[in-house]
Amino acid sequence: MVFFLPKKDDNTIARTKVLENVLTSTSQGDPYKELWRRIWKATVPGKVQIYVWRACSNLLPTRAKLSTKGYQGDLQCLLCSHAYEDTSHVFCKCPIATAILTASPFNLGSSLLPSLEFKEWLLDHARNLPNDLFAKLLMILWALWKNRNNMLWNHTKQSAEELVLSSLAWLEEFGKANKINKTALSKPKQAWRPAGYGTWKLNVDGSFLPGIAHGGVRGVLHDDAGQFRAAFAAPIPAVASTRQVELWAIKEGLKLVATMQVSNIIIETDCLEAVSCIAETQFTYVHDEGIIDDIRQELNHRTDISVQHTSRVNNRVAHCLANLAFEARHSSMWFMKPPDFIVGVLNDDCKHLR
Repeated sequence: MVFFLPKKDDNTIARTKVLENVLTSTSQGDPYKELWRRIWKATVPGKVQIYVWRACSNLLPTRAKLSTKGYQGDLQCLLCSHAYEDTSHVFCKCPIATAILTASPFNLGSSLLPSLEFKEWLLDHARNLPNDLFAKLLMILWALWKNRNNMLWNHTKQSAEELVLSSLAWLEEFGKANKINKTALSKPKQAWRPAGYGTWKLNVDGSFLPGIAHGGVRGVLHDDAGQFRAAFAAPIPAVASTRQVELWAIKEGLKLVATMQVSNIIIETDCLEAVSCIAETQFTYVHDEGIIDDIRQELNHRTDISVQHTSRVNNRVAHCLANLAFEARHSSMWFMKPPDFIVGVLNDDCKHLR
């Protein structure tokens, strides 16, 4: 008796090969670790890194993604009227995307989509493209999303040629600015630093989008040597403003500190408004009076804890947890070992300490 097995198509074979390469090259931890490393090491603007990370994590508000959050409107692509606008379509399948990616300098005509998910597709190129071309690819992905949003909000869009020229021109200017900063400026690069001997530092951040009732908070705790000790990410079901969600982040950070029973803590946030309203003697923001009062009471009992403002540059790790918290349905905590998807940013922030 002869059995005939179903023949696999080329896309299925290619997808299996890519994933086998990834999984066999990673004996433990996140199989996408190389993708995260390439994204955070790429010489591109920080906002581009953040948005590409969000795309890989399926956190961008495409119409398909919004439909899982209660959106019941049109699911068509804003640019080409394809029936279903998801991350893979926006960045790889939409005609303007394919026109760019199959042309020079990318020449990705043998793209494995649609059999690969977007994150798998980008991982494949992260493993094979040289640094300069991978940086250009990230810029194009950012430009494609910006072009989509311009169509949504302003009813305007760029052609493929305009999009490539504008995004690569921005990359060139960014590269020149970085070169100047490295060679001509005497001012040292701002970098995250531990609090100092005997004091731990907790960096917190909040995420909020106008028109959406919920938000997310997160925080990362380092000891006095800069070593990771804990992190948290939690959804906040009812949020009315950016200031309010940042206050919630501080409050949840205080809970983490209490849970771990540690002392001598500096809590850092990149929201100066939140720090200011905690320090004020009278309530200026009536709607936030309850949460501000809770924070003040805790700080009055814990004189070893202070809340300070820092720049966004020094709050990158907490910021990278933003979208996880925003999209999550349940709270998460990590102790001693950080989640894989922030390891790259953690290492980058602390490399000057070694």
